[in-house]
Amino acid sequence: GLPDVIDAHLYDEHGAWFVSFRHNGDRPPVLSSMTAVAEFRADVLHVIEPVTFRGRHYGWIYLTVSTQSL
Repeated sequence: GLPDVIDAHLYDEHGAWFVSFRHNGDRPPVLSSMTAVAEFRADVLHVIEPVTFRGRHYGWIYLTVSTQSL
């Protein structure tokens, strides 16, 4: 596995949660804004990116990655 990945969440094109990989039992976050984001909060990098294939938008991926090993 990837030890620095805390959570990975997939959402559909409307922002509804689809599936998650989580190291903890927390509920998946609600996408408050469906725009690409890359920002640091404390020791965690939050990345939200669109999922597209052959020009069609399928949804969003939201990753949280620990920066402690950096």
